[in-house]
Amino acid sequence: MNNLLDHPWMKVLVIATTIAMCSFALRETASITQPVFSALADVLVPVAVAFAIAYVVMPVVDLLHRWGVPRAVASGLLFGLGSLILVAGAVLVVPPVVNQAVDMSVRVFQGEPFEDRNGNGRWEAGEPFEDRDRNGSRDPAMLSRGLAWMEGGQARLRVKLKLGLNEPALGFLVVYDQETMVLRSYLHDLMAAARSGLGPDGWPKAPTELPNTLDTRWSPAWPGPTQKDIDESAGLVPAVDRSAWMAAVLRAGAELHRRHVALLVAVRRDRAGDSPDNALGQRIHDLRVAPLTEEARDRAMAMALELEVAAESDQTAAREALGAAGAAVGGKGEVGSSTFTAVVGRIEEAVRTTMADLPSRAANWASNGVGGFDTIMSWLLGLLLVPIYAFFLVLAMPAIRRGIKSYLPRDHRDQVVRIIRDIERVVSAFFRGRLLICILCALMGVIGFIGISLLGVHVPYGMLFGVAIGLATAIPLAGLAFLLPALALTMLEPTATGWHLGAVFGVYLLVQGLEAVLIPVIMGREVELHPVTLIVALLLCGKLLGVLGLILAVPIAATARILLREYFWPRLGNWAATGRWAMPIEPGDNSGPRNAT
Repeated sequence: MNNLLDHPWMKVLVIATTIAMCSFALRETASITQPVFSALADVLVPVAVAFAIAYVVMPVVDLLHRWGVPRAVASGLLFGLGSLILVAGAVLVVPPVVNQAVDMSVRVFQGEPFEDRNGNGRWEAGEPFEDRDRNGSRDPAMLSRGLAWMEGGQARLRVKLKLGLNEPALGFLVVYDQETMVLRSYLHDLMAAARSGLGPDGWPKAPTELPNTLDTRWSPAWPGPTQKDIDESAGLVPAVDRSAWMAAVLRAGAELHRRHVALLVAVRRDRAGDSPDNALGQRIHDLRVAPLTEEARDRAMAMALELEVAAESDQTAAREALGAAGAAVGGKGEVGSSTFTAVVGRIEEAVRTTMADLPSRAANWASNGVGGFDTIMSWLLGLLLVPIYAFFLVLAMPAIRRGIKSYLPRDHRDQVVRIIRDIERVVSAFFRGRLLICILCALMGVIGFIGISLLGVHVPYGMLFGVAIGLATAIPLAGLAFLLPALALTMLEPTATGWHLGAVFGVYLLVQGLEAVLIPVIMGREVELHPVTLIVALLLCGKLLGVLGLILAVPIAATARILLREYFWPRLGNWAATGRWAMPIEPGDNSGPRNAT
């Protein structure tokens, strides 16, 4: 019987049975044990956080103490300096980051703010708006811009491959061609006259519908010639006539842009199923539902090709027009972009409803918060107690170590102390090093985005993404979650090119490379794990403990490696050599499986 109980597998069976019975008992008595565990968690979680902070600052306190500084004074100075750094960071870094985050959320889901005079929930031509990027037109929500980019790309691909567009798309392009033909021809003739060196007598006659007011410069959001074309042609006009020529160009461009916006608004209303509210909307509706003549079809395809060429030159207006035309691309069996339109529309409507209900919801949260006053106070108390716990733990750490050592069994004391020191070194190195690495990587991310902005690469909310990508290094590969939206927002910029996307990706690689260099330098080699081991640890700890598990995966895996090195691999090696599951006879033998990782 004794031999049976001493068998290793019988011990494993007894341990597994004990764990299963305890789990079953806890589940059956959950109504009693759960409040107890919740209370213990409220008390012990701040203590655990304080222990982590104490591990981070302990080496510095020990160093100052060895230099003759009293331990209490060293701890006070360190915690005071830490408090000043946190306050400075909260004052200097948090406000701009929060402002960028709020502004980004508004622009992603709502677009540039506007005054909804007719109360229909969307911007119409003529309604005032806040032109934040000063491009001369109201930018819709970034979700809608992404949709337009996808639709424009779809239409451009079909035009480039000569696959053709369907009847509604061609009908819209017919109206677009008719409404903009006179102004486009006038701008073309003005450019030709400038290149020919003609004076005002040789300029084309201005259309009668041009406005009297004009902007001071050509907007890159306007359809027609590009800013480069305008500047080159203006340089060929005699200096005495240059102002008059530029005024004529700007008046024509402003009117062309007004018509372009009106066309887009009308076709979007028609796509949404709204009744036309003016003659232009009625024409678009009629041509989108009626069959076209061969002549009209040819003109529409020529207009599509012209827009495709302009879109290749990064003209925003051409992309928007192609997006409006390509919205109807797709036939039976294809996933048309109307699906994306409906999804984006529902998201935007949900955001508008949420913003409109925000005051009432805030009042409800305030009233409900009175009932949860105890929870809020408990959380604030725990937050206040963490630095206090950490301060006294740093002071008492030597006594705690001596007390733990005195209660260890004499026969195994040296081994247990050595294991505890190894684990302590790994855990403290991880937390201390990870904090410093995150700060340095965040700083590198901000510097990187500032650097590429000086090179002409505009990344919306670059500071926010730089800080986020840097701090995300606390969780391996988590920076990808912030890289993808940074790439998407950069891609939606009117002047975005492949070089811009490569520059953003280069900043991410720079941060990751800095992390790879700093890990062995700051955290030490003992914290490093094999990539396969790291992936398994991340998956397992993340599944069991959530986000906290992802953060603690590395120290947990490193601690498990130390325990396996001390207790499992020696027994496994001895079992393979002698058939006995026991520690090797020679305790000093460090060969074989003991050193396996």
